[in-house]
Amino acid sequence: LPYSVDPSSEVVRRFVQACDKLSLPVCLKATGGGSDNNILACHNIEGIVSSCGMEKVHSCEEQIKISDLTNTARLVRLINT
Repeated sequence: LPYSVDPSSEVVRRFVQACDKLSLPVCLKATGGGSDNNILACHNIEGIVSSCGMEKVHSCEEQIKISDLTNTARLVRLINT
């Protein structure tokens, strides 16, 4: 089911603040869906989907730069503390 998240919501605000604190770029945009967040949205749990910098996703050549993986871990830690 389609869902939307208000850009002024708490979950978006916390994400943007954490990105700003870590000097990570932020680009808020709609996607085509198809994530685990769809299930959360069905239960009225507000969340967002974040890209972690992976390339060639879902292929035999899937990869991620170590710096992107490290930044993703730093971001998740900051958001959850």
